[in-house]
Order: sequence, then structure tokens, then C-alpha cells
Amino acid sequence: MITLENYIGNNYIFNTLEIEKIINCFERKTLDKNGFFLKEGQYCKSIAFVESGIFLYYTVKDGEEKVCDFAF
Repeated sequence: MITLENYIGNNYIFNTLEIEKIINCFERKTLDKNGFFLKEGQYCKSIAFVESGIFLYYTVKDGEEKVCDFAF
């Protein structure tokens, strides 16, 4: 399992202080299985980093769920 700090450090050019400032902008939250990060009709005011598990993005068209993307 990769942490947000490791991900940023391995994929972007930031020094330790900059990474710490970025990490401090995040708040750890846990979603229950089948829980929602955002529901239909809500405005997104957050970003997420999937530390473990699978995140499923979908939209509802003509009454059917259409999967747009996955995040692991």
C-alpha cells in the first residue's frame, strides 16, 4: 500500500517541506464498502487519494449505471 506522501515524493519534484504542506491540506476519511464520495446532484468540493481499496466512478444514463473509471 502506497501512502499519499510516498506517491507525491516518487512522482513529483517537491522537497520535504513542500510535501508536508501538501499533506497537511488533506484529511483522512474512510468510506464504507458501497459508500459514496459524491452523490448525484452534489457539487464536488474535494479531491481524493485512494490509499487502499477500489474507487468506482460511474454516471447514470437512461436509468442505467455507466462505469466511467476505476481507481486502485
